[in-house]
Amino acid sequence: MRYRRPLALAVLELPAPGHALAARVASALRRVDVVGSLGADELAALLPETTRDAATIPAARMLAAAGGGRAGICCCPDDAASAEALVEGARLALSRARPGQALALAELGAGEPGPVAVDPRMLAVLELTRKLARAELPVLVMGETGAGKEVIARALHAWSPRAGAPFVAVSCAAIPDGLLESELFGHAAGAFTCASGEKPGL
Repeated sequence: MRYRRPLALAVLELPAPGHALAARVASALRRVDVVGSLGADELAALLPETTRDAATIPAARMLAAAGGGRAGICCCPDDAASAEALVEGARLALSRARPGQALALAELGAGEPGPVAVDPRMLAVLELTRKLARAELPVLVMGETGAGKEVIARALHAWSPRAGAPFVAVSCAAIPDGLLESELFGHAAGAFTCASGEKPGL
């Protein structure tokens, strides 16, 4: 978290307990990856510098080296931001994986509206989002670049009675301050110097 670098945790359920399988799994990974035991038939692998998009590759190698089993993957900071939440997310994905499958936590929400989260703080944000979606209130979502503002806005829309209406995403940072009102709400001809015609707002 300090250096804002990605990290993935893969939890592997072994087809049979044994130290020989653990050694084979460890030899199938990179030298920077760290493999440890979570029990007689469960291994965990910390995969530094591994993004959500690339995490299934080492997990598939682990499954091949073990000769079966199944795996769950959770990524930091995309899915979780603490050690406890990473383990919980990886185990949740593991519980839903089929034999021979490496399932990422992010895949659990595929086909469903809204994000998937395991971190307690993010779960609280999603619960608030669900409550706000049912209300007829204007909502302002604020945060740093990459914090997931559009994800929350899409979830608000998908969980609201307005879900059937269009959702329009606008990057307000790309619009000059003086034109923001015109872009969002439109303008009539002659409303200002350069307004030669009527323009509908986004």
